[in-house]
Amino acid sequence: MAVQKKRISMSKKKSIFVKIFGKIKCIGQE
Repeated sequence: MAVQKKRISMSKKKSIFVKIFGKIKCIGQE
């Protein structure tokens, strides 16, 4: 159960990073 919780938190961090990276990429293209 602890492993599952850790995996979920990691995926959440990853999704947040992807969102931030996507914003930076969009700004760079403009």
